[in-house]
Amino acid sequence: MGIHTLFRAFSDGKECVLALLSRSGSVTLPENLKPEAVYDIDGRPLPLPAGRTLAVPNKIAYLTLPESRLRKFLQTDTRAMELCE
Repeated sequence: MGIHTLFRAFSDGKECVLALLSRSGSVTLPENLKPEAVYDIDGRPLPLPAGRTLAVPNKIAYLTLPESRLRKFLQTDTRAMELCE
């Protein structure tokens, strides 16, 4: 995910919601990041990407997946995470 994409992950320890903002209207997902479902900002389901490119027509989308699939992509040594301790 490049500089034109911002994302935040929220989890209950099992399932994860990845909220992303794509300024360009599409996102190339990292290899091996396979969402179970994708939703538009208004909650409408979006098609799962056939490859790695995900269309984000309204610039914001929500991806759902097990936390175990996302964990290796997370950067947890951030100031925001320090506030959670």
